[in-house]
Amino acid sequence: RGDWAGPQPPLGSGSDLAPYGPLLSEVLSFGASFGQGDSADDGAGGGGSTSALSVLVLRATLCLYALGQTRVIHRVLDGVASLLSHTAEFKFMRGLGHCAQSTSAASLAAAEEAFFAAINGLATGSPDLVLGINQLKHELQGTAAGHSQPHALSKLDYYRTITLLFRRVGHLKGAVKFTLAAIAQAKGREEAETAAAETGKLWTTLFELFSDLGMWSEAYVTVLANPIAASSIAALRTLAIGLVENVSDLCALPLVGSRDDDANASAGVGKRKTKAFYLAEVENALLWHCDHISVEGHGVGNPYLPLYVFHTHNNKHASAAQVMWKYALRAREHMQENAEFRRALMIAFNSLSLSPEGFRWLLDHNGDVVTLDTIKQNLIDSSG
Repeated sequence: RGDWAGPQPPLGSGSDLAPYGPLLSEVLSFGASFGQGDSADDGAGGGGSTSALSVLVLRATLCLYALGQTRVIHRVLDGVASLLSHTAEFKFMRGLGHCAQSTSAASLAAAEEAFFAAINGLATGSPDLVLGINQLKHELQGTAAGHSQPHALSKLDYYRTITLLFRRVGHLKGAVKFTLAAIAQAKGREEAETAAAETGKLWTTLFELFSDLGMWSEAYVTVLANPIAASSIAALRTLAIGLVENVSDLCALPLVGSRDDDANASAGVGKRKTKAFYLAEVENALLWHCDHISVEGHGVGNPYLPLYVFHTHNNKHASAAQVMWKYALRAREHMQENAEFRRALMIAFNSLSLSPEGFRWLLDHNGDVVTLDTIKQNLIDSSG
């Protein structure tokens, strides 16, 4: 065929390709032989030859991928496209070539299309395809493949492997698509308990992807959708701490409702489930984060300011005053500048003044009641 015509440099001439030169030469020569009489072979055993060529190309391109020779991958695949474009092996390797070749939007979109197209022929694919995908999965995970060779590959495993691949190359939006496909596949499992655990892990993966993309509303949706309560609450706390520097995005989330937190219930018989309220979990996560930030040193700033803004946005003025009072005490202990202590006291006083008449008080870390008069007296004392 014309695809193989013309002078071409030997594929095994480079030092990094030398060990695979005979294999690649065999691919090219075998592909050239298909240019003659392939229509006649189709009626009498041609399917076996096509399958053999497909496996040979798969092995060769896997070697090339391991060496990073993506340009040669497309050269080989272009040569056999007219013969093997319908096979799952070809579609998978085409996607792998696009994925490794470039991070351009066009290449990544082509990779997505090829990988989704390959899934339809996965069940009828060769054992080499299953083995190749399994090896790729372990390479991406950093684990050992083991001695036993898998005889089949589920669609769920396939989607998860492509997700890992797209995360490796930084194509997070593509990883989102394949994670969603994996979630739909996991939900169809017959074992309800196993399906819930598997789906929970996938929703956590989706949360991480949306967080990396800065899609905070979508990340919050994954928190609500995760069937595993412990994973959901952990993700919510991570989301809250991740938005400390962008508290306006945190304020925009509809933090209403609750869910059963079965972490304590699983610890022993007789433990009752407790309610985990989304708003309270976010407040506790922010407070923990603020408490663990040092206030020592010049120009450190007020670590409690994001939590103060969050409480004020929710009209919880007494809570806002309480975090400012806490910061004032820490500033007085660790800072030499009296101005920062006074500034925190004035903010606490103003916030507590906005509370309803009968609720203008708060508790300090010792459990003592702090009123407006208490804060005012501290202001007077700090002025000398």
